Amino acid sequence: MANDSSNQPELNQRLDEFLEPYFARYHRQKCYPGLIFQHGKRKMVQFNVPADDLPTLLQAKPSTNNEPESGKNRPEIKGHAEEVKEYILKRVRKDQPWIVGTLTANVDPEKIEIIELSRGICLVVIPRGVKLDITDGQHRKRAIHELIESANGELIGDNDFPITLVLEGNLNQ
Repeated sequence: MANDSSNQPELNQRLDEFLEPYFARYHRQKCYPGLIFQHGKRKMVQFNVPADDLPTLLQAKPSTNNEPESGKNRPEIKGHAEEVKEYILKRVRKDQPWIVGTLTANVDPEKIEIIELSRGICLVVIPRGVKLDITDGQHRKRAIHELIESANGELIGDNDFPITLVLEGNLNQ
């Protein structure tokens, strides 16, 4: 596939000029570029979040005793978040690549704004005070949060973490 990058700087500048008014308008809220898609008869959005945003954006409501009605996700397994932290720290300290899986969360679509731009590309605007309920990834979220708050916070502070957000008003789903 031929790659004509001669117009790339001009296209990037035009895209920046197009997006900047949105980011300026929503500067007091959390605003992320995202992708809209359908999966399992649900509308979802995928976007990346800077490490520092995770602790205030996501909330875990683990169930107790594996009772689905008592929370949003499985109970936390003692020591699992610590294992995730140790994996990240071990790789970072050796200057090796590392990866943690996508966090999955849900939110009532009435609580956020999705600005559809074109072909599934969107902006996800999350007002202050709105929390996304984790449905998968509470151990990863806890590990990242604890790392950010620790003396090792600078080791992962420049990283972004992917979130798949299920837009679902019926939270029992």
